[in-house]
Amino acid sequence: MATPKDNTMEREKSGLQKAIFKYLPYWPMFLSIMVLALGVLYFYIKVTPPLYETAASILIKDEQKGQEDSKMEEVLNMFGTKKIVENEIEILQSNETIGRVIRKMRLYAPVTAEVGWKGLIERSAYLTSPIVIEAPEPAILKNSGKIYFDYNETSKTVLIEGTAFPLDKWVPTKYGRLRFLKNDKFEKFANFKATAFYFTLMDFNKVIKNFSQSLVISPVSRQSSVVNMKIKDETTKRGEEILNQIVDAYNFASIERKSGVAAKTLRFIEDRLRNVSLELDSVEGSIQKYRDQAGAVDLSEQSRLYLQSIEENDRKANEINLKLSALDEVEKYVVSKAENSGSISPSIVNIDDPSLTQLLQKLSTSESEYQRLRQSTGENNPIAQAVQDDIIKTKPSILENIRNQKKTLQAGKSYLGQVSGKYSSMVSTIPKKERELVEVSRQQNIKNAIYSFLLQKREETQYS
Repeated sequence: MATPKDNTMEREKSGLQKAIFKYLPYWPMFLSIMVLALGVLYFYIKVTPPLYETAASILIKDEQKGQEDSKMEEVLNMFGTKKIVENEIEILQSNETIGRVIRKMRLYAPVTAEVGWKGLIERSAYLTSPIVIEAPEPAILKNSGKIYFDYNETSKTVLIEGTAFPLDKWVPTKYGRLRFLKNDKFEKFANFKATAFYFTLMDFNKVIKNFSQSLVISPVSRQSSVVNMKIKDETTKRGEEILNQIVDAYNFASIERKSGVAAKTLRFIEDRLRNVSLELDSVEGSIQKYRDQAGAVDLSEQSRLYLQSIEENDRKANEINLKLSALDEVEKYVVSKAENSGSISPSIVNIDDPSLTQLLQKLSTSESEYQRLRQSTGENNPIAQAVQDDIIKTKPSILENIRNQKKTLQAGKSYLGQVSGKYSSMVSTIPKKERELVEVSRQQNIKNAIYSFLLQKREETQYS
């Protein structure tokens, strides 16, 4: 006796046979459709340029992930800022960095080669074009469409629409001022033979957008400070050079920022040195004038001891004044409402308190990160707002620390003032001429101490 399952299988078998017999007469049409689809697929593969993925990795010194400078590097790198991987990724893929690469590699004027029957197949001529095209102001370029050209190796000229243009010279064209240069990456024996070459001038912002979309930058893991970069391009060599140029542009921008801050600091120190030098010359002139008027004065042993005590006391008072001046500069730096980007870093000032130095380094790092994020992502970016909140929270701690240090220094200065009064009363026993010479010498010692301090800071800045 047949079961319901057997009946179901019998019905399905009968239905399949009916469908086969129904459509079997149309097998030539199905075969034609399949052959046509395979032909279209083959043509698409031939016409569409292949894309190759190129990858590179870089190591970023992230203080939060165990990558810190050595002690020697910290001494010489006065203007360096701590880096965070996420922020550095934003800089690597920022429009500024990519734009710098596009300008250097002239990617706004790509050259294309037409290959095959009637030039149906197009391939990048990055390695096969004999020339490259350069524009003086890529940012103002507009899309030009295909501009066909021929290159005459004998006369070293480029022929466009019947007009010959020489190499290595800026020439006016109807597309704007251009310069044609020999392609130093030209490979004469390429794996395909081009039937024609053409170049296109592209909108600079559009080129940046296209490359930003094809560029992928991401950390290896959340705990790692190694960053992977990937890009897809028709030519592997161009992909490699793009990644190398991105790293170079990133490093150049970092060095440029540090050099700018160091240069401003150096100008400030040089101005102070000139002023102190003039004051020192004036004091030394006063001593010479005094000696000329009063004759040579030989201080007694007692006077020499008093002078040494006064000089030591003045040296300590001068150190306190320098520290108070440094704290005043830091306080102005912190309470200022103006932006501090590019201003003199307060970490270069002679500040002994490690907690204040740490807070200042944190503030400087946060402000530097905020400026970078503003330039690359805008002020409304959540990361930028978080960094700005951190800046706002750090400043009160710095100001409280400065006030406490000022109280301590003012107390020490008051004590030194009392000691100075005692020494002054002792000096009053020295003959009049000797006392006057001591007073002038005190001014000279003060100016010498300031001058030596500024010379030291200038050398440190020049190392940076």
